[in-house]
Parts: sequence; C-alpha cells; structure tokens
Amino acid sequence: MAAALALCVAAACVLPARSALLTHGPPLAATPRAAARLPRVACEARPIPLLENQEEYEALVASAQAENRLVVIKFFASWCRACKAMAPKYTRLTEDWPNIEFYELMFDNNKKLCKSLGIKILPYIQIVKGEEGIVESFTCGPSKISRLQEKLEEHGIVDKPDYPEFTDVSSLLVD
Repeated sequence: MAAALALCVAAACVLPARSALLTHGPPLAATPRAAARLPRVACEARPIPLLENQEEYEALVASAQAENRLVVIKFFASWCRACKAMAPKYTRLTEDWPNIEFYELMFDNNKKLCKSLGIKILPYIQIVKGEEGIVESFTCGPSKISRLQEKLEEHGIVDKPDYPEFTDVSSLLVD
C-alpha cells in the first residue's frame, strides 16, 4: 500500500497528501530514488516586505537596533537581470532562516538613498545585527548567494539549549 506524500519544494517540509499516514512498513522516501517518485507541490513562500522610501528604511534600521533584531535588506531594480535571477534564491533563504527578517528596497524609487549609501552595483545586501547596527554591506548577485549564506551563518541567531554534557545518575543507583 503506497501512500503518497507531497514534498514542499520551497520550505523542504513534508505535508501529507492523503490520509494514508497509518500505513506500516518502511518510510516511503527511504531512498533518493523513492523520494524522486513522490509528487511535489509548491508551498506559498513567505512574503518579503518592500520598503517604499528612505523614511521606512531608516525606521527599520532604527527599530532593529533598538529591539536587537537581525534584519537583511536587499536593494534591487526592476530592470536588473541579476536582481531577477537572484529573487528565487533570496526567497529560498527567507524560508531557510525563519528567525531572520528579510526586506527589499527598490532602487528605482530610492536613487537618492542608494547614492547616499554608496550603492553602485545591484543587487546589494545589508545586514543589520541588532544593537551593532549595519554589520555587513556587499554586492551579492545570484552566483554569490553562498556569500550571503555564510554571512547569515556568521551573524545568525542560533538558539542552542543549555543542556549539561553529562548527567550524573550515580545517586539513583543506590539500593
């Protein structure tokens, strides 16, 4: 009895396609070959807010600093081919990093702001790390998305539980 599972391509999560989760036997996608046969459905991507103007940009940076939040801002243009090619990769990153806020700002409507920030090549990325302010600013095209990934790993917030390395149970073994 083969039950089908729908794999979410964007978020890499597994969603039941039918109510056949009560089957017995090995997992359906135990091998890459079996996983390739499963039907794929796309999940709706997390929307990326668009900053409309310089005031919204400055308010976002100020609130991120005041509230100690990690924020990524992508500067792009509607006519930029590299920006269009990078868009799906940037969207994928938003799903890989749910604890980080991602925003976009369109160059077309904010040339004065971009000039004041020294942005000359698009797409351009800024990372705001809470109280530290803007910690990274760099050009990041579609072939350099791994650089953004590395920067997120460097500055990203990782919640690690504070578990002891070992638990002493010797007192529980006394008869």
